[in-house]
Amino acid sequence: MTTPTIETPTREHQALSLFFEKIKTMGFMARLFHWKPFLTLSFEAYAQYQSLSKMRQAQQKANWTTRTNACAWSKNTPWPSSLKP
Repeated sequence: MTTPTIETPTREHQALSLFFEKIKTMGFMARLFHWKPFLTLSFEAYAQYQSLSKMRQAQQKANWTTRTNACAWSKNTPWPSSLKP
């Protein structure tokens, strides 16, 4: 199984979308009297948000490491004589 990314969430990572869709479609009476399923869904959505946030932070850290390594490599690598001005 592939690891979900922010761009391609899997089925188990659909809680945020479902949460906001449910908010849009719930009527006033449903919000007053049928809040328990909504509460459960909000916990699932928050767990998904935390998961996506951690994935994003890991991607940013990996990008930063790659950029840092590339800069260090370019500083330590002499230019070929054909490319020198």
